Amino acid sequence: MSIAAPHIERYYDTHDVEGEEMGQNNFHFNTVQYLVLLLQWLYRGQQVYIGGELNLYRTPNAREIPLTPDVLVIKGIAPIEQRNQEFSSYYVNVDGPPPALVIEVSSPKTWRDDLESKPALYAAIGVQECFVFDPHSRPLWTKEWRKRGRLTGFRLDQANSKMPELAQEQPGQLWSEQLQSRLVVADRDLRLYDQHGQLHLTGEQAERERANTLAEFLRQQGFDPDNLV
Repeated sequence: MSIAAPHIERYYDTHDVEGEEMGQNNFHFNTVQYLVLLLQWLYRGQQVYIGGELNLYRTPNAREIPLTPDVLVIKGIAPIEQRNQEFSSYYVNVDGPPPALVIEVSSPKTWRDDLESKPALYAAIGVQECFVFDPHSRPLWTKEWRKRGRLTGFRLDQANSKMPELAQEQPGQLWSEQLQSRLVVADRDLRLYDQHGQLHLTGEQAERERANTLAEFLRQQGFDPDNLV
């Protein structure tokens, strides 16, 4: 059971987190940004907070090294657009419940911890699912981890508070119960599909698709969508 972490001055809110790589490359940044935008659109209008690089604290120790998932989903609290201000850090069981899901995007410095250390730490604070994705075309993972391809996942076992690895039904594909979506590796990207195989879109992608559909309909009706007054 997690100990409530009171709001006190935290060392790692003003210092770099040990073991975390600063200045991520474009593949890492683009993947995180895309996933955050995608999940924000997927959960629009719901009491779900989507964020990333947020310091998670779970003990009263002012020097506690926080967990800082690349992407996290916290259910039951206001989304970013409804909050007066963004979280600078998050106190598990004080600010709200633990994240339902986290996603770690592998980098050269962090990938081994992402796979071997963090799932157990996330399990200890009550995270339900953890997924790890490598966006590099030349995989970072070595040895036994290389066999997973570039995606693996873990799900909390409520009986023992451990987070065993998920079996892959197909290479590069895993089902998320928390997202009710299938995570699929597509080259350097990670895509999400619903249970019917429909690709989830970001808000911008959805608007673009809607505009294209309307333009095609107008063309079928004999109108030029590019020359409407």
